[in-house]
Amino acid sequence: WLDRDIEAPRLSPGVYVIRMVGGGVEKRTWIAVSDRALISKRSPDVVLGWLVNAHTGQPIAGSWVHLFDENGRVAAKTTERDGTVVFDSAEITGRYFLAATGGDPAFVIPSAPGKVQPFRAYVYTDRPIYRPGHLVQFRGTVRAAERGAYRLPDGIETATVEIRFGGDPVYREELPLNEWGSFAGEFQLAPEPPLGEYDLVTTVGSGDAKTVFYKEFSVQAYRKPEFEPQITIPRAYYLQGETIPVTISAQYFFGSPVSGGKVEYEVSFSEAGSPLPERIREAAGLGAPGAMEIERGFSGTAILDEEGKFVLEVPTTHATVDRHMYVNATVSELALRPREASASTLITAAQFQLSVESTQYRYVLGEETPTITIRTADYEDKGLSRRVEVVVIEPMTDREGRYYEERTEYDVETDSEGRATVTFKPTRPERYRVEGWAMDDDNNPVYDDDYFYVEEPEEDEESKWPTLTMEADQSRYEPGDVAKIHTLTDQLGAWMLVTIEGERLFEHKVHRLQSNEFDLKIPIEERFKPGVEVNAEIVREGERTHEWAQLEVPHDDRKLQVIVTPDQERYEPSQTARYAITTRDWRDRGVAAEVGLGVVDEALYEIMEDYTPSPFAVFWGEMRSRVTSDFSHAHLYPGGGAQMGGEMAPVAAPPMEREMAAVPSDERLEATDDGIAIRRRFEDTAVWETSVVTGPDGRASVEFEMPDNLTTWRAVARAIDRETRAGEGRETRTVTMPLLVRLVLPRFYVEGDEGTAAAIVHNYTGEGK
Repeated sequence: WLDRDIEAPRLSPGVYVIRMVGGGVEKRTWIAVSDRALISKRSPDVVLGWLVNAHTGQPIAGSWVHLFDENGRVAAKTTERDGTVVFDSAEITGRYFLAATGGDPAFVIPSAPGKVQPFRAYVYTDRPIYRPGHLVQFRGTVRAAERGAYRLPDGIETATVEIRFGGDPVYREELPLNEWGSFAGEFQLAPEPPLGEYDLVTTVGSGDAKTVFYKEFSVQAYRKPEFEPQITIPRAYYLQGETIPVTISAQYFFGSPVSGGKVEYEVSFSEAGSPLPERIREAAGLGAPGAMEIERGFSGTAILDEEGKFVLEVPTTHATVDRHMYVNATVSELALRPREASASTLITAAQFQLSVESTQYRYVLGEETPTITIRTADYEDKGLSRRVEVVVIEPMTDREGRYYEERTEYDVETDSEGRATVTFKPTRPERYRVEGWAMDDDNNPVYDDDYFYVEEPEEDEESKWPTLTMEADQSRYEPGDVAKIHTLTDQLGAWMLVTIEGERLFEHKVHRLQSNEFDLKIPIEERFKPGVEVNAEIVREGERTHEWAQLEVPHDDRKLQVIVTPDQERYEPSQTARYAITTRDWRDRGVAAEVGLGVVDEALYEIMEDYTPSPFAVFWGEMRSRVTSDFSHAHLYPGGGAQMGGEMAPVAAPPMEREMAAVPSDERLEATDDGIAIRRRFEDTAVWETSVVTGPDGRASVEFEMPDNLTTWRAVARAIDRETRAGEGRETRTVTMPLLVRLVLPRFYVEGDEGTAAAIVHNYTGEGK
C-alpha cells in the first residue's frame, strides 16, 4: 500500500479523469475543480439544494440547478436569492443527481433517506426465558405507518410468524389479526431442544410493503432462585469516625425471611480522592502520612436471625481522603444455591466538600481575566458558608535556573449558597495551578485544586471562538414553546443554512452571521413531535462546517396510563385471583383499549430481566431524522481497494418437532386422606391473556387460579387503543402459606447413587407443629 501526495498543475474549473498505470495495472478515478459548492438535503418528499461560492460561502442566486434520475433530467429550477432551490422528490425512487450548470461544476448524489416501513408491530413473549418442554406464548399488535402517524392495518388480515434457531425455522404459522390489529400464538418446546437464543420473526405485508420484525427469547436449563439477598446501608455517605451499620438480609420470594441462612461477607475500602499535599498537612497540624491510613478490609461469617437479618457494625478511622466502602456477601440456605449481593457507601474525610475550578481552560493574556469559582457544600450538595484559603501558584526559575513558586494568596468566605469567586491578573504566559483548602468544625482539612493556561494573543481575533457549537436551552419542549439554541462560531460574516429536520424537511432559512454569539429561536409546532434536529451548515474555503442540536417534543398525549389492581394483598396456592385493569388517557379519562396481560414468577427475572420496551416507546418514542445531507466538495472518490467478505452461512440447528406433547401442567392442588394439601402445579407463567378489552370507562378484569408456586408474581399489562395510544403498567403480589414443607433433593442422581431426601418445614403460624 502506497500513500503519496502529488502536486497537480493549476487546473481550470471542470471535471478531470486521473489515470494511474503501474505493473501492468491501470486504474482511473476523477476529480472536480470548482469555485462553487453545492449542499443537498434529501427527505422523503423534497430535495433541497444550496449553491454557494466555495471560498466565501456566499449564496449564488439565479443559477440553474437540474435534477436528474437514471433516465435523464427530471426537473430544473433557478436558485433563490439565498442560493436555495427545492424540488419535489416524492415520486423519484432510487439514485438521482443534483447538478448546477452554467458555470463551475457543482454536483452531488443525494443519499437516500431511510425507508419508512409501511407497518409497525409491537411483538413480545410472555417471558424472556424458557426451560426445555415449556410453552412459548407470544402476541403482537400491527399498525399501518404513514408520516409519523398510525392507523389500523386495513386490508391486512394475517401476520406470518416464524421461530428460528441458528437461522433455521423450527416453527411457522400464518396467524389472523383481530379487530384491534393483534395476533397471538404459542409454540411447544421439545423436551431436549438446543439451548441458546431463538428469534421470533414476524412478517407483515408482501412485495414492497413487506415488513419484518424481530424479537429474541432464550431457552436454558435454568433453576429459579427461591430467595433474594440484600445488603442495606442506610446512608449514601458517613463522616469518618462514625460506625456504619450494614444489614445483610434474605427473603424468600414467597415473602418469608431466610432464617438460619449462612452469610459469608467481605468488606473492602478504596480511596476516592487524592491525598493531601504535604503543605496542607502541615498547615492543618496533621502527623506523618502513614499515621492516618484508610481502613483495612476484612471478612467473616454469620447466621441470619429469625427475621432473616444480620447487622454488621463497621467502625471507621480518621484519614485525610474520602474513600469508598464496598460490602459483598454470599447467602446460602440448606436446600438452595448460594446467592450474592453487594452495596457501597462513601466515607468522607470532612463534614463538607470543597470545589475549586477555573471558569476557562485557557485565557488570553491582557484580554481575559482568569476567574476561579469556589464552592463549599455538604455531601447532599447543599451550600454552606465557610472560609477558604485559595492560592494561585506560578512556576518560576531564578537566574541560575533553579525552580521556585510565586504564590498569590486569597482569604475567601463563601456566601450562604456556598459560592465565591476570585480573579487573578497574570503577567506572562504560563501554566498556573490553583489550590484551595479549608477546615471543618472538627478540624478536618478539605482540599481541591485545578489549573489553567495563559497564552499570548493570537493575530486572528476569531481564534477564541469555536468553529461552530449549538446548545438548546431545554431538554424537552411542548408545542407553543420557543426553543432558544445558543450558538457560538468563529465564522463571522459567513452565511449559514439552518434546517429543521425530522420525519421530513420542515423548514430552511439562510442567515448572515453578524455576531460570534447569538440565539436561534425556533417556534415549536405540533408537527415536530416526537422531536427534530436543528442543523446548521457553513461553507468556507471549500470546507463544510456542520453542527446540530436535538429538540425533543414528546407525544405525551399519546401515552396511556395502565393500572393493575389485584383484589388481595396476598394469595395462597390455587386461590382464585381477580385483577382489575384500568386504562386512562393523559387527561385521566377512561378509554377503551386492548390489553395483553402476563403474570410471571418474579424469580425468573433474577435469571434474565425482560427488556421488552413499552408499547409507547415503540410507537411514539424517539425517531431518527429521515433527512440526509451531502456536499459536492466531500473528499470521496469512487472505486478503491477495500473489499468486504460475505457472511458465513449459519450452522444448522438440530431439528425440533413441533408436535411434541406439552408437559402436563394442569394438575390441581390435591389433598391426602388426612386432608393435607399437596402442591403439584408449578408454573413460570400464572396467566397469559392476549386480548383483554377495557370498556368505554377504561375498566376490565381478569380472574385466574394462582399456581402452587410460593413466590412473588409480577403482572405486566400492555395496552394499545384504536388510535394507537399506548402504555403499560406493573404490579406484584405474593403467594404464600402459613405452614409449608419443602422437599430437598439433589439436582440429579447418577445410577447407583445413594441419596438422602430431606424436608424443610416453614412454620409461620405462631404455634408449635
